[in-house]
Amino acid sequence: MTTTMFDKMKANGEISTRGLKEDAHLFGELIFDVKSAYFYNHGGYDFAKQFYADAYKAAVEIVGGEQYILSAVMHADERNRAMSEALSEDVFHYYLHVIYIPVVEKQILWSKRCKDKSLVGTVKETVMQVSSSQKWASLLALDEQGRPLLTKTGKKVLKKSYTVLQDDFFNGMQAAGYSDIQRGERGSSEEHLTVHQFKVMKERERLEELTEQTAQKVQEAAAGGSER
Repeated sequence: MTTTMFDKMKANGEISTRGLKEDAHLFGELIFDVKSAYFYNHGGYDFAKQFYADAYKAAVEIVGGEQYILSAVMHADERNRAMSEALSEDVFHYYLHVIYIPVVEKQILWSKRCKDKSLVGTVKETVMQVSSSQKWASLLALDEQGRPLLTKTGKKVLKKSYTVLQDDFFNGMQAAGYSDIQRGERGSSEEHLTVHQFKVMKERERLEELTEQTAQKVQEAAAGGSER
């Protein structure tokens, strides 16, 4: 379905793939994720549904327009086993998965081959160019005065694209009224994950939580037995 929508937009001239390599990434993915406890403490599914409806609005702003979003699904079928075990009730994990077309506005100039030499170098047309690398190019990191941050060797510090995305998401949700939401850790090594990598990471985190809780219960049981 996503490929069909992409081809239709390309045929209609809404997007351009001019100059792209055959193995270029035509689609991008965004995963909006908040810890399970946040939704549990606010009432669960209904709150998550409204939260991610507002997160979708943030996604529209981030990708540059709703027309470039091919799919947006809130996943609500993943049980948080660690929290469910601890609370003796089913606790579910919710996140929003968005598939989109990464585009940037690009000006096409008249070349030297143009018969009217007065037009050479001027704008011939403006297209929405599909380009993942240009869409998420790293930005300069600035200090509070708006000056570029420098490393010890004098090189300019760049903000990674996923850091910019975290900022955009956090600021968007704050503006939507979710003042108690916490931003992801700055400077972390987490990069943009594929859906499969994301699920593997989450499952590993939940397994670690469950293992820690089990070990704690064993220690408590052992301590109780020694007291007797």
